[in-house]
Amino acid sequence: MGKGIEFYQNIVKPVHPTKVSNHGLFGFQYVKQHMMTADDLWTPASLTDEFAKMTDLLRKRLQFSNLEKVSQRKRLFHHYCVLKRQIRHGRRKWVQMIYDDDFMKVRNILAGNKAMQRLYRTMSLNQIVDNIDQRTFNLRKERDRLTARLENLKADYEKALGEIDNRNTYHDFYVLDEQFKSYGKKKLLHNSQTRLAAIKTINGSYQKIIAILRYDAIFYEPILNSLDKDILDQENFIKHILHLGSPAIARFSELSEDFRPNARLSRLSFSKSITIDEEFSKSFEKLKGKRCLKRVELLEEAIEAQDKYQANILDYMKNRAKAFVLFRYALWNIHDILRHVAPSRGRPAPYPNEYLKLPLLKFEMLTMRAVPPEAFEDNISTLMKQAERKLREVMIAFYQLRVKPNQVSRARADYQSDYIYRQELLASETNSSWTKQEFIVAEEAAKTTSNVPNRKQIKAQSAKFVEETLKRDE
Repeated sequence: MGKGIEFYQNIVKPVHPTKVSNHGLFGFQYVKQHMMTADDLWTPASLTDEFAKMTDLLRKRLQFSNLEKVSQRKRLFHHYCVLKRQIRHGRRKWVQMIYDDDFMKVRNILAGNKAMQRLYRTMSLNQIVDNIDQRTFNLRKERDRLTARLENLKADYEKALGEIDNRNTYHDFYVLDEQFKSYGKKKLLHNSQTRLAAIKTINGSYQKIIAILRYDAIFYEPILNSLDKDILDQENFIKHILHLGSPAIARFSELSEDFRPNARLSRLSFSKSITIDEEFSKSFEKLKGKRCLKRVELLEEAIEAQDKYQANILDYMKNRAKAFVLFRYALWNIHDILRHVAPSRGRPAPYPNEYLKLPLLKFEMLTMRAVPPEAFEDNISTLMKQAERKLREVMIAFYQLRVKPNQVSRARADYQSDYIYRQELLASETNSSWTKQEFIVAEEAAKTTSNVPNRKQIKAQSAKFVEETLKRDE
């Protein structure tokens, strides 16, 4: 035991824990928008003094690296100049050796043009010919392209001029589609400008965030150093605590050895008390079993009652299933017949602001429309309510359009007079020929009867009226 204590005394060092107020990370009271602000006791001057040596070391390292780069760049530039000079001299000598005769010929040919002499001074005759051919080919190609473009532009101009003249002459007979196209293009241009402004704003905000993060990176290194120092202090402190607790551990082992015989005696006394209480526990289990049997009997009776109730319900449903099916199909038929009577208008989707109405800045989607499918309701109560509401609307409409008694009597009298007149015409036709005035009267009566619509015409007119009302509601 003594050797262990001496070993810990030689290894364990005295602990001086860092104060929280002087800590590199926990001494800061506020952390806001990635910017650390210290309390009133910490000033910029104290922070500068705290990390002055590290700043000096980094500054010297930066100066040394800059000087090293400058010297290396100068050395490389000097080597580059030497090689360039050698290449220039070698090329000049090589050209003079090969192209002396060609140079004199070109100089004599281009005696009056000094600029061309300077241009072709270092070239051979073959190179000069190829160069001239290439230059003239490009010029000819460019001339042909420009002439073709001029002809196309002239044709387009004449065509556009003819269209404008026709419009000026026949302005009332032409529809200007270009105006509609220009409106669409202007709208697309305005939308693209809005999207561009939004993208510029987002990019600016991201650039500001990146600048703030780069500025915050300056503070990370001293914080990590302080955390490393704190971890070392905590490690030494834990070792010190273990050193101080070693006598207590030895005392605990002694007490545990003394406790073992006392524990054995207590277990024996507890086993005796258990043998005494066994008879009482057996009698209690018997009483508990009886109570459980009674509860089981009651539960079985309740289950039988529930089964009988369920069987009665199933019989009731089986006996009346066909009626329910017929009733459901009748309601569906009524609902389908009255589908276009007082249709329910959909409620527009509420938006908290106007910007959420723009789906991902796609302005073209605002002009699109989507028609939902027709509803097919399954709930009987909802079907009953809708059928009742629509039948009420139909009855109210028929009540408003009902025929008055005086109109009924007038129509009956007109029909009787018309019928008598027709019978007389038929009798007169069989007996003698018509006069001109009677023929005109009969023709007018036929026209009045032809203006009365039949059953198909009435259905077509009602369908057209329903479609117009639906479009107007949308």
